[in-house]
Amino acid sequence: MQIRNAVLIALCLAMSACAPSLVKEQASLVEAAKAAGAKSVKARKMDDGGLLMNGKLDGRKFSIAFPWLWNHESTLFANGYRNKGLPTDIPGNPLENDTTGFYRIPYAQGFATGLSEYDKAGMGVQTGVERTLALKRFIDKLGAKRSYILGGSMGGNITVALVEKYPDDFAGAMAVCGAVGGWPAEVGWAIDVRAVYEYFTRGTPYALPGTSDLARSSISAPPTMPAVIALLWFFHDMKKLIKPVQALFDAAAKHPGGPEDRMLDNIVAASGTVRDVSAIVLPIALMATGTDDMNEVWGGAIYDNTDKVYSSPYLSAEENAALNKGIVRIKLDPAALAKANEWHTPTGEFKAKLLTVYNEIDPLVPSVQQEGILQAAAQKAGNADRLVERMVPSQRKKVPTTESEGYVHCGFTPEQVEAAWNDLRAWVEMDRKPKP
Repeated sequence: MQIRNAVLIALCLAMSACAPSLVKEQASLVEAAKAAGAKSVKARKMDDGGLLMNGKLDGRKFSIAFPWLWNHESTLFANGYRNKGLPTDIPGNPLENDTTGFYRIPYAQGFATGLSEYDKAGMGVQTGVERTLALKRFIDKLGAKRSYILGGSMGGNITVALVEKYPDDFAGAMAVCGAVGGWPAEVGWAIDVRAVYEYFTRGTPYALPGTSDLARSSISAPPTMPAVIALLWFFHDMKKLIKPVQALFDAAAKHPGGPEDRMLDNIVAASGTVRDVSAIVLPIALMATGTDDMNEVWGGAIYDNTDKVYSSPYLSAEENAALNKGIVRIKLDPAALAKANEWHTPTGEFKAKLLTVYNEIDPLVPSVQQEGILQAAAQKAGNADRLVERMVPSQRKKVPTTESEGYVHCGFTPEQVEAAWNDLRAWVEMDRKPKP
């Protein structure tokens, strides 16, 4: 399929006789976009002959790349979590800087590909669903006959929400490194990491900055400010969170079997994370910077550890008792939990072919837990045949502001993305179910 499209594009680009009708067709797309309700529409022909269209729907920006030979199908991408206070802007051209290929690969096969800006940064599943669905139906008005939805991280959760809430809109879906099992499990795990780390480092040089109250962010979101300053503010906050964790790892490495080494063993065992800088920093950062926003979106806390028993095999019975007496507790709000489940914990009821791709170890999304919840939901709904979950090897890279390596959240190669996309497409078009 891909080779055939590439040959046709090359032939048309080489033949000037092809150009007039296609240019006219592109102009018609622009007029159709305006008629369909798009505002501030701007369009330009790209170097490969394709059409890049930017505009606004209901006041939110969108960006779509239409190939020279559009097959009248679309792929939309749902973005992941972005801390509150950071800009909501989307790339003007989704094909640029697409190092993993989520846009480039479908585009090269003839698919229109694009994304929509959300209403807010931070926890934005509901707005992500609403804005992405609006863009999909907008492209339908321009001639799309079949659509796919792709999404990463929070966007993976948005992807599952879309195919469950709107079962007739998407033929295929690919959720990568996603919180596909829902937010109560994801947030609960992250809170546990924050709470356990805070307990074992309390009163030491490795303690976290800010409040230890689990119902609040320990680092407040930046006020509204220009994008560049907001990014600098965010990286400053992240550096504050990374510094004590990195110092703990450094001390443990210098003194094997020493107090810091033992501290790390207990943090990992009692929280359910892995011994890795990123796998401790990232869940802590999610809650340290995002709790206030999540509470605002959902109306309160969605996790309850009041009766949870924490333990580490490296502690005595007395030390485990002290852990459970001294760890900070949080109580959930039932109404907030219901809202979080609505946006979105999986029901397992969807019509689309759904392929998930995840790393064996993901430092921000506990993959096995999340994928297990989705699988159980699909099985309970009698829908397991429409779900394939694929694990790929984890990646590691240097952690910013440190000299250490850590696991990568959403660590995929272009080859892995292309294989998954081609498998999803073959599943939809030829009913050839992919292998896990």
